[in-house]
Amino acid sequence: MKVYVVYQENGFGGSEVAEVFSSRGIAREYVIDEIFGKNQAYKNKTENVLNNCADQFIHEHDVLFNWR
Repeated sequence: MKVYVVYQENGFGGSEVAEVFSSRGIAREYVIDEIFGKNQAYKNKTENVLNNCADQFIHEHDVLFNWR
C-alpha cells in the first residue's frame, strides 16, 4: 500500500510536522488549502501550477501492514 506524507525537508521552522494521506489527490488538496491558502502568492495560480507546487511537499512511501 502506498501512503503520501506531507512535509518539507528542513521546513516548517525545523519542526517534525507531517500529515499522512491514502491518496496523492487528497494530499494535494490539503497542501493547497492549508499551506498555500493563506499565501497571497498562490491566489491566482492555475490548478496545474498549484498541483506541481504541492507535489514538492508530498512524499510517496510504500508501507506493509501485519494483520494478526
